[in-house]
Amino acid sequence: LSVRVPVPSAADGSEPDLSLLRVTLERQPNVVGMPPGGASFSPPPDADGSFVLQGVPVGDFQASIRALPPDAYVKSMRLGAADVLDDGLHLSGTPRETLEVVIVMNAGAVTGTVMNARQEPLENAVVVAVPDADRHRADLYKRATSDGSGRFSVRGVAAGPYRVFAWEVVEEGAWQDPDFIRASENRGTAVRVRDGADENVQVTVIEAR
Repeated sequence: LSVRVPVPSAADGSEPDLSLLRVTLERQPNVVGMPPGGASFSPPPDADGSFVLQGVPVGDFQASIRALPPDAYVKSMRLGAADVLDDGLHLSGTPRETLEVVIVMNAGAVTGTVMNARQEPLENAVVVAVPDADRHRADLYKRATSDGSGRFSVRGVAAGPYRVFAWEVVEEGAWQDPDFIRASENRGTAVRVRDGADENVQVTVIEAR
């Protein structure tokens, strides 16, 4: 599978180090006994960001980019006309097209304070920016923990509308369960994130029952 990840310039004009970047394929559905999609691959330093994933089997996969810089996100991933981020990667053989990945280096951020019901800052709350749309995309969810002053900072957030939730206690990853998040939908704080901008919000914690 041919892949191209052009190295973008950072906000200050410098060229970021993407040497730790990894492309991973996870078989969908992930069935026990089926061969995996393969290990993580590190792209060689080709000038145009091109490399080849060797030994990729046929099947349906979720493709993701790992070890991005903190203020970067994947804007698009396309194989020919197919939108891989939305529809997944479907391989019936070695495709003629190249998997084209676009990375944005100046992602947005969401900062703010978590408050309890008495309007006091709360430490160690789990804060998650949950996208309003494309909730099937795990890469769009961003997590942080509030500090001793109740402050938090969520970095690497893709542009778009979000709801920011804070939980006193929550099982890791539960916010990606549609039923779980639907029950708390009106407890989140709405925010629209823009590339290169820091949005500040105040969030009231969802207390443990």
